[in-house]
Amino acid sequence: MIGEETQQEQTAHSNTRRRHMLTIAGLMGILCLALLLTVGGLYLFPAGNHTQSAPTPTPTPSPSQAQLTATAMASRHLFIDDFTDKNTYKDWFTGSTQDYERQIGQQGLSLTALNHKVLIESLPPSRNFDDFQLTTEFTFQQGDADDSIGIYLRGDGNLDHDYRIDIHGNATYSIVKESWDTKSQSAHNDYLVPDKVSPHLHPMGSKNTLTVSLQGSSLSLALNGNQVEQIEDASYTKGQIALFVHNGATSSQARALFSKVVVDPLPPLPTPTP
Repeated sequence: MIGEETQQEQTAHSNTRRRHMLTIAGLMGILCLALLLTVGGLYLFPAGNHTQSAPTPTPTPSPSQAQLTATAMASRHLFIDDFTDKNTYKDWFTGSTQDYERQIGQQGLSLTALNHKVLIESLPPSRNFDDFQLTTEFTFQQGDADDSIGIYLRGDGNLDHDYRIDIHGNATYSIVKESWDTKSQSAHNDYLVPDKVSPHLHPMGSKNTLTVSLQGSSLSLALNGNQVEQIEDASYTKGQIALFVHNGATSSQARALFSKVVVDPLPPLPTPTP
């Protein structure tokens, strides 16, 4: 009897251990399944990116060669003098005679023509300019309607052939093509723009800013930031630049103050494609 009871107890203990092992195995299976589901969910559904994909970056366009050339050319001046520092004055011709007065100071370059003469002041040093933009700030300080101040553009060595911009004492302007008549041995003026009134030109005694651009056969004129003329003429392609003051027949003198002169390069016009 005792042997039978012992055998029964061992059998009961074995059954109990099997049940416990099955229970533990089941729990471990459930835990493994839960872990697999969790890890799989992280791969299938990343946090914060359930429905949206990463935005495609927009490429930044590279500047064209023409833009790079224009930027590089605009960053350097062909000529500049704003007269603010005597140590950086250019080699302007100064001095006085019975017909002319030339003075330079921190206010600018003062040019006075006397005795009905024309005072010419070339940009130093003398050189030829082809395509460029010139900006000057000036004040017509004294004169009358018969007097004028202005700029020679693309002029030859003697300024017999050039373009000339005149600012007259009566607050008008004109653009002239000058040439030399070999038969009559005299200057010939072809008025590309005859004397014209503009609301953008300030009167005698007031400062003005003049900007002229020459590119190929195109000439553009702006007064105080406002374009007033755009003309075409292919007669002259390069030459010197000079300031001038003209004392006409009816006044004792004409005087102008140029407080800034800047010349910047312009790229040549592209060659037309046939």
